[in-house]
Amino acid sequence: MRLPALAAACLLLACPKKDEPKPVEAKPVPVKVEPKLPESAPNVAAMPPRPDAEVEIVGTWSSTVKGAAKHVVVMQAEPCLPVPAAPKRFGEMVLSEPGSLFAEFFLPQGTMASVCLYALDDKGVVIGALVMPDTPKRFEGLGELMVGPHKVEVVPLPK
Repeated sequence: MRLPALAAACLLLACPKKDEPKPVEAKPVPVKVEPKLPESAPNVAAMPPRPDAEVEIVGTWSSTVKGAAKHVVVMQAEPCLPVPAAPKRFGEMVLSEPGSLFAEFFLPQGTMASVCLYALDDKGVVIGALVMPDTPKRFEGLGELMVGPHKVEVVPLPK
């Protein structure tokens, strides 16, 4: 039994020792840069619709119109004067006693509109008017769009 162990030892001693393999240096791998595609124009049809423009009219008001049964503030597509027969209105609000003025209207983005204060007689006929300063104007944007604050006075229509 000694013979096989002795033969194995001789073989091990007789074989030249192999060197450990040297570590391979990692060479940087060039990164391939893909060309960028140009950005396309936004597809308007795919974009969600923008909310209506929220317009707030603020200030104070008074009136020198005798015989007025009520006063209203309106937002309309047409100029305030001359008073249009069939205006396209975006909103109307009856005003209480002269003093503080606050009205809020919602209209499509980009709409050109005028803000008018009208004095009406007991039959609903316009007898006094005022064109709010800064209007007509194109109303566009998000958040609250302001008209004012202004101090205004409704005056009788010329006869």
